[in-house]
Amino acid sequence: MSGRLTEGFRDVIELKWSEFATMEKNDQSTNFTSIISAITRACMGGSLRAIQTALDRIDGKIAMEIDVEYPKFYILYPEATKKSDDPAIIDIDPIALPEPAEPAVIEVDEELPTGSLRAVLERMLDSPKKTVTDIIVAAERVDAGNLTGGDPMVKSVIVAGLMKLVHDGKIGAVFEVFDQIDGKVADKVKILGDDVFMKRYDTIAPANAEKNENGIYQVSADNVTNAWVARLEQRKDKR
Repeated sequence: MSGRLTEGFRDVIELKWSEFATMEKNDQSTNFTSIISAITRACMGGSLRAIQTALDRIDGKIAMEIDVEYPKFYILYPEATKKSDDPAIIDIDPIALPEPAEPAVIEVDEELPTGSLRAVLERMLDSPKKTVTDIIVAAERVDAGNLTGGDPMVKSVIVAGLMKLVHDGKIGAVFEVFDQIDGKVADKVKILGDDVFMKRYDTIAPANAEKNENGIYQVSADNVTNAWVARLEQRKDKR
């Protein structure tokens, strides 16, 4: 649910700039209005932090993709000098699984809300570069009481402020546009650390064993890996 200030800001971005300027100059306006006006002015002035806040408040934060990497489990046979030709030996004895550690809690947004600022940004990407300058100059003329150059909407002025930073070569603004249009790059999270190696001291390795880089026979214990993943997923679902 949106808060009071966010809803107020959502209303303001739909105003014409002249309407915003009138509201801003009204001596009877409240401190509530002053807060909304301050962030709007900061966006027009090229404050990337203010623009990011505006996008987050109006359109919702961009969902963060998470790629979770689990460790793989292997069984080493350091005493084995050969592999068995008997397929029956492929089945290894059951291995007691230690209780999984508490998984890291990763909060991600389930849905990516859509809103007017992001929609304006998408449309502005296909407009001529001079559109950005035209919008900002028009807003400045309105501030001076001159409406002959047009009366842009507040949301257009905010997005133009972001694109002006791009034109000025501000790399942070470029990254912000990438995130807003294409989404954030997925973060990789490694759970439980590196791969896990367990030892057995049989003198004959299973038929499916392969020598590792150290010349020791090893088998991928997929059943153990899958058990860990399943337990971690169960714990995450209970949170």
